Order: sequence, then structure tokens, then C-alpha cells
Amino acid sequence: VGTVNFALQGSMAQIQRDSRVQLASLENASLAIDFNSSHFTTRFDLVTPDMRLTRQAQGNVGSDGSFSNANQFLDGNNMQVQGILANTAAGTAAGYTFHSRLDDNTLASGVTQWGNK
Repeated sequence: VGTVNFALQGSMAQIQRDSRVQLASLENASLAIDFNSSHFTTRFDLVTPDMRLTRQAQGNVGSDGSFSNANQFLDGNNMQVQGILANTAAGTAAGYTFHSRLDDNTLASGVTQWGNK
């Protein structure tokens, strides 16, 4: 099968700083699953009116279609991802949740939905 590249079809994201929550959007998003090596890579720009941060993660794909990385602070990751692959009538789809600790008081989190490019 090789590598499958996905296109972002939908997302919801927020940044929680102390007790305040600010909505964020995702831009320049990519997700690639390499089925030969059971590995994934993903990245996007997390955007608010006053901030733009690149988030990225890489990790393993399980035989059950789940994918995740162990820690946001290892192997060049700056977010933690937990996702799942699914076969649909339109082809292969994917979705994942993400969490990224930006500092001691700030957490970015969200969900993504991906489809065939």
C-alpha cells in the first residue's frame, strides 16, 4: 500500500490559558500514514488572532488502525496525538485528538477529521 496522504476535512481547536478559553483554527495541515513501516507524521499551524504555532507529531500505527505517539516532548513531537483509521464508502478516513502543553498555564487541544486527498 505504501504511504497515504490525507486532506483535513474538519477540525475544532481551542487554547485554554488559566480559566480563559480561546477558539483556534488549523492551517497548512498534513497527515501521512506509511503502511509499510506502520508510522505516521502530522503537522499543522495552530492559529488565533494573536498567535501562530506549528504543531507536529510522529508515531506508530497499530494493526487495529489506531495511531498515536507516546509523548509530546520526545522525538521532535510538540503535541500528543491519539487517532484511528477507518474504511468508508469514500475511501480511507482518519481522525485524531490532540493535546499540546504550550507552557505551565496553557494547553491547546482539539479534534481533526481527515479524508482522501
